[in-house]
Amino acid sequence: MLTSLRIFRKLRRSQPVAHMSIMCRGKPINRKNLFKYTNGRFLANEEHQLARHYRKFNLDALCDIAASAGGNTSRIAAIEKFEGGFSKALLMTKEDGSELVAKIPLHIAGQAILTTASEVGTLEYIRRYTSIPVPRVFSWSTDESNPVGAEYIIMEKAPGVSEKLDLIELLAQLEGQLSAISFPAYGGLYLRAVADRLRHHDLDASLDEQQSLCIGPSPDRSIGVDAVAGTFSEDDSIDNGPHFDTLDEDEKALARRRYEQALGAKAYEIRTFLDNRPAHNAMADAPRLFRDLFIRAGEVSTTGITPLRESLLEMSQHWSDLGFPSDCPYAFSPEELAAHRRDFANYEERDCIRRSVKEVLGTDDEGWIAPQRDFEVMRGVNKELFETCIEQWEGVPEDDVRRMWPFPVE
Repeated sequence: MLTSLRIFRKLRRSQPVAHMSIMCRGKPINRKNLFKYTNGRFLANEEHQLARHYRKFNLDALCDIAASAGGNTSRIAAIEKFEGGFSKALLMTKEDGSELVAKIPLHIAGQAILTTASEVGTLEYIRRYTSIPVPRVFSWSTDESNPVGAEYIIMEKAPGVSEKLDLIELLAQLEGQLSAISFPAYGGLYLRAVADRLRHHDLDASLDEQQSLCIGPSPDRSIGVDAVAGTFSEDDSIDNGPHFDTLDEDEKALARRRYEQALGAKAYEIRTFLDNRPAHNAMADAPRLFRDLFIRAGEVSTTGITPLRESLLEMSQHWSDLGFPSDCPYAFSPEELAAHRRDFANYEERDCIRRSVKEVLGTDDEGWIAPQRDFEVMRGVNKELFETCIEQWEGVPEDDVRRMWPFPVE
């Protein structure tokens, strides 16, 4: 312990962070841009979205810890920043050429402590009890009062997969191994030493020979945090196209996206059939009502209660057909049904417009535009779509269309 402290203090004095190379997408950036979100822009509430994706931390302290991680002590010479929707990943290269990854979750990633602790526990369980190649964790912390000033995980760099279909095949194989494990409770995996202060269920020796892991609270970000709306498509057929010869450039881009999505979905379905038959059967055989209920329950924070109420209503109407032995435990009065029908009709109209606009723009609920695309051009496309709809929808007031439109029109 004393030796580690001496190394840590020595590195803190000598780590030349100020002269370290910091890059993002092949271009040098400064420290301020390391903390900012630079992986795209947003058509909706951009200032709010950028603030949600901002994460400041003590870079010097993080480099000090990373320098001695992995068993070989060497100063950090270069950093490359990568960003997702919920975390920053820093690919760190040491002076000796070795690489590791530092991951820092954003505040919107999920519940404090649980998100990081469960990820560490899950990685450890998978590493021990499956053949799935996951990175080893060298150092981590769930305490934001640490020297870094943020939760973090420092892990080895895992080998990547270059082709999308290879990745889909690998994911299906990995899912097959994971789905074969039957846990006694629903939640997140944690190291027991961390979960002692949390409600948890210990794993018996058949699931954890070393008795060092347990199941604790779910780190699902939809619990207590505004969730990003998920999507589910029942149409997994592959179009034999795209037939690009008769399409303009925008139509070609849309056709390519649809084709790639369909191809990925079909490839995943085939690999799941080959490698994880129970999961494939569950996806194929589960009644639509159950799937809708599961999906809509996770979307309440973004879509509101109306679509979930529709699922509950449908289930109550088909209760006996679904095989339940007793009467449905809930019911709707005629007044409630009438009010819901109005609400759901309005929801479907808005949802249809929102989905269509997002598909044409190639974006999500937040209006995220990838950094490789011209943001101003996409804002112009959004405005052009809106104006086209105004012209075509005779008799529909502009204010009504604007209220249904997913993104601001300027």
